[in-house]
Amino acid sequence: MVVKAAGALGASHICVTVHVQESFTNESIKHVTDALGGPADVTIECSGSPSAIRLAIHVTRPGGCVLLAGIGDNEVQIPLRLAATNEIDLKGILRYPPNRFTQALELISAGVIEVKPLVKHSFPLEKAREALEMAARRDGGKIVVECFKE
Repeated sequence: MVVKAAGALGASHICVTVHVQESFTNESIKHVTDALGGPADVTIECSGSPSAIRLAIHVTRPGGCVLLAGIGDNEVQIPLRLAATNEIDLKGILRYPPNRFTQALELISAGVIEVKPLVKHSFPLEKAREALEMAARRDGGKIVVECFKE
């Protein structure tokens, strides 16, 4: 959803990283910066994973910004000297402030963001248990339980 919103709002280069290991290497940094064609102006970190936060700081250009949207551990070790000497802004984002839901619905209603491709599985209410089990395994992507038919 973040990627689609970023693209709809004008982001020209978007790189999605998944499965960031507990520790990462210079190869990981090179992989991301190569995919982007250089360091990112803005990096949105959505997982809250300590290693992903550290990677986000490493792949952001001097003077850039890392937006921390993921909710992770209460305390995280980060490369503070790198962030400070490169003047990288670190900003926390409250995922669901009061007006965001309304803004999201407006973008979806206007056709700016297409959400149907995000749904990977749909279950009738009678199979809600199966849907919850799939969600618990984290192997189903976006899962919808249909409470009523339209």
